[in-house]
Amino acid sequence: MHVKLGKTVLEIRQEHFNTALCEALVFPANNYFWMGSDITNAIKKQAGSVVEKEAMQMGPVELGASVITSAGNLPYECLIHVACSGQDGRILEEYITPCTNGALEQAESKRVLSVAIIPFITEHAHISPYTVAENMIRSIIDYCLGKTAFKRIVILAEDEDLHTVFNNMLAKIFSSK
Repeated sequence: MHVKLGKTVLEIRQEHFNTALCEALVFPANNYFWMGSDITNAIKKQAGSVVEKEAMQMGPVELGASVITSAGNLPYECLIHVACSGQDGRILEEYITPCTNGALEQAESKRVLSVAIIPFITEHAHISPYTVAENMIRSIIDYCLGKTAFKRIVILAEDEDLHTVFNNMLAKIFSSK
């Protein structure tokens, strides 16, 4: 599913992170930026351990902050590691909007026009995927209705159930407007 937000197209795709044709990849991380969750391990395995080393040199940071590293062997210009959780991996609802907005600001600072975002959910998140989907989508909509150069933002929900949750939430939000 996709919608037009001003000049930006927001897409929800069931796709692996290494196949998205975007300039930047945004993903959830802990505030020390060591890559130990399922998502970050997969990224580190594909990109190379250099991205973890780069990110860890910039941590620790406050929750909600993000850092930009090279993309290593991944087909992106950069990676944006978003400190969605502390060391326990728990993601709190009040950080989803600041994490989303901060990641988009970081991407714009690098002048990228297309961004792929992995939902801010990890195996230890202890948060409803519906809550994450609603907060992330509303944040992206609000951000893109302001002045932005983004041409495309793609939410990469590789898991079929998560893809359905994000698609349904996008449809729900737009049916109420």
